[in-house]
Amino acid sequence: DRGTTFIEAVTQSSSQSVFMLVPGISSIAPGTGTSATTLTVNGTRLFNNALKSYVYVNDIAIEVPLTPPPTDTQVQVPLTALAAAVPPLQPSPPPYPVRVQVNGALSVDTQPFTYS
Repeated sequence: DRGTTFIEAVTQSSSQSVFMLVPGISSIAPGTGTSATTLTVNGTRLFNNALKSYVYVNDIAIEVPLTPPPTDTQVQVPLTALAAAVPPLQPSPPPYPVRVQVNGALSVDTQPFTYS
């Protein structure tokens, strides 16, 4: 027995994909500093009032404070948390990467920061 033939409508869909818009860093100022420095990060999608935002220097997360008021394109963070980091950041190594995270979405691009 070869079975019964039947005709069934078949649809083919195109390739599906998912993407997420992440923060983008265009520049930081200054490029060198200490734990007394206030770091300014410029870019896109850096802050949203309804979401938590963090600036990472190496792996040290610094929450973006609400004063001065951050914007979508610029945030400022004091680097006082670098002095309390365990293990501490070493002065004058190769530059540490700076990244931004908003609501769990971490920037792909980085900017170098030298801790002195």
